[in-house]
Amino acid sequence: MKKLLDLGSLTGIVIALILIGYLYLPQRPAQATSGPGGAFKDFPVGQARLINLSARREALEDLTSREQLDQMRDWLLFTAVSASGLSAEEVNKTLFDLPPIRHGYMQPVADFEYGDARSCYIGDGQVLALVPADTSDERTERLARIADAQRKNLGTLPAKLLVFEYELKPADDPAQQTATLTRRDAVNVKDLYTSSAGYSEAKLNSLDDLKRFMGQVDDLTYVSLKDGLTVGGRKIKGHDYRGLRVEEIAALYQSEAKLRGGRNTLKQKIDDYNARCAGEHTFESTAERDEFDRQCTQDKAALEAEMLDARNSGKFTDSSGFSLDPTFDYAGLAAKFDAGIAPGIRNIMAGGALADTSASTQASLFTPELSGLPGADSSVEQKIASARAGLAHKNADALFELLGEVAKKGKEGEVLARLIEDAIDHTYGYQAARYDGDLQGTEAGMVLFYTDLLAKLWAMNYQHSAPAGAVPDFRPMTTLPVASVYKQELAELSNTRLWFGPQDKGFQVADKGQSMLFARTATRVYAASSNTLKPGVEAQPNAHAAAFLGWWDEHYDEIARFEPEYERLNEIMKWSLVVTWLNQQGQGQRLNFLQNEQVERGNWFPDWVKQHPQLRYKAWDKIGFYPRGYNGTTTEALPRLTSETYRQFGSDVWLVGGVSLASEETFAERAALSADSEVVQTARRSNLNYALGESTNSALKTFDGTTYRFSNVSANEAATTATAKDGAKLRGLYGEVANEPVARTVTRLRSRRHSRRGARRRGLPPPPRRPA
Repeated sequence: MKKLLDLGSLTGIVIALILIGYLYLPQRPAQATSGPGGAFKDFPVGQARLINLSARREALEDLTSREQLDQMRDWLLFTAVSASGLSAEEVNKTLFDLPPIRHGYMQPVADFEYGDARSCYIGDGQVLALVPADTSDERTERLARIADAQRKNLGTLPAKLLVFEYELKPADDPAQQTATLTRRDAVNVKDLYTSSAGYSEAKLNSLDDLKRFMGQVDDLTYVSLKDGLTVGGRKIKGHDYRGLRVEEIAALYQSEAKLRGGRNTLKQKIDDYNARCAGEHTFESTAERDEFDRQCTQDKAALEAEMLDARNSGKFTDSSGFSLDPTFDYAGLAAKFDAGIAPGIRNIMAGGALADTSASTQASLFTPELSGLPGADSSVEQKIASARAGLAHKNADALFELLGEVAKKGKEGEVLARLIEDAIDHTYGYQAARYDGDLQGTEAGMVLFYTDLLAKLWAMNYQHSAPAGAVPDFRPMTTLPVASVYKQELAELSNTRLWFGPQDKGFQVADKGQSMLFARTATRVYAASSNTLKPGVEAQPNAHAAAFLGWWDEHYDEIARFEPEYERLNEIMKWSLVVTWLNQQGQGQRLNFLQNEQVERGNWFPDWVKQHPQLRYKAWDKIGFYPRGYNGTTTEALPRLTSETYRQFGSDVWLVGGVSLASEETFAERAALSADSEVVQTARRSNLNYALGESTNSALKTFDGTTYRFSNVSANEAATTATAKDGAKLRGLYGEVANEPVARTVTRLRSRRHSRRGARRRGLPPPPRRPA
């Protein structure tokens, strides 16, 4: 067992070579001297305490200014929790997923909060809420958001918020940061679930009920099936939140209904086929048997073709959604194949050579000048024939698999494979929209299209559009530093598929499956990287994509505030979860009044963006959308976009992907949180797997495979051992550490003023440091 970090103390908490202490400031009138049972007795209500945050500089030097502020807020939360009177065991479980330092390699075992507020549940119906000193509507908004998040984690309303306000003092040296921390009057949580706080609930029995509800709220926070269908939500205070209309919800409902109908129809056809053709049969003659085999073979081919067409057209998928799919001008590529591609492949596979390996020369020729042996063996000819046949059926997988074999033929093969791959992508490649379900032309479909495309444009800083100045610390992939240690990984996994999907941390099914609760954000970014020459094989995102998309995921709220279409995407995701959950519960008919609601289906994305001047991206004339019907497409098409400066270690990098809304699989293995769960309340989170045996009072497991195990070392010392899932990358700015268990201890010390401990690492290497 590796003991990495010791935290603790009665009045301060020790973190990564940190000294935290506090002093009394001149007294202000105090309304109470202590909390219940002596908790927070060192923080009388209304009396500011000066908090000294002293750290070794190397603990903070790799963090940006805003990351350092986030770190300070974490430490202030530790400080407040340490004054709560909780035992070491209770503190350990309350903060089990909050490591004491925000280095990147801790991400796989952490659930960091971002922004200016922090919170945690400390038992007895109490939530500790850390917020900046503020008297505006933003304060109520922050407290309401904290209440919603903790309600989602607990599956029920907490009783009150114990509010601590902080002020971080300007400091030239972040290692000598100070702050003031002031406990304020507790807030009755029920007061945050009133109309004056912007909260509304409604029973939905008709379309008019839903319209009234949507007119009152921006953000969906609650759905219940107790005594009918009840929904709850908030009108966001502090900024103009861009929510949804009933029409977008109707589009989602109708799309899911159509998908379910299509799946049921195909399932019936499959069942009918199996009933006719599977199993044993008796025949009167050989001719009858042959006719039976012929008919079944014909029916099977027709059924497989129908299923393939349904999948390719988005009509036979697990969920509604959108993607910009890379595709090719197959007619042009097929014509070039025999004349310009196959000869080079034959030559290299037979041991021949390129006459000139200059990348610029070869790329301009596309058909390289060859020398050496002229022919190839029969197995190569079979693979060339397979690639040719694939192109005829609009499938390039066999061609790229063959190029993968070419790349293994020494330097000559590697160069030729790269030249052909680049030429295919740049000469014949383009992107076509695919709408899963029945979202084409709808407003919801346009939002999915825009948010997907914009993420890629900002990633490559296309036309200098990335919001680097408007969103602090936002860095497009074109300027994001990546350590050279990842050069080989980036070369092998140069393509990345990114997609938006449901965020496990953003919703919880509770009340034995009778209710669903939401935090503000229920949307996240997923990613997987791949090599074009290995079609269908995906891996974890490469280091470059992981850094960019990980940052986006962590700061989704801030990005959405800058571009409110991401707020709309978040609400679409929430309602898709509701529709799918109702269907999974056999309660989809509760929203049947949406089936006949009129939905506009005539939108065309290049026209739609011009009709919405509020969109952040403006340079639509630089995209180069193709005309309707381009190359036989029935949806919008555009070139494969890249930035002139977007090259990593000499290779082009491509981004593809889309938006995957909720599917029934989202809920299939998601056990509902029940009030009598074995997991102690302070450790409950919405991303925990509550299935029998997966999460207990002594061990927790998240949906992404991270595990946490608790142990009590002594009466005043408790430990958590966190283990990331197999294959997880514990990456920092300059490298990564081995994926091994990470242990942390919480120690309750007798000192009443401050304490000091150093992080101890046994068995693990130190975090990667900045290169000399």
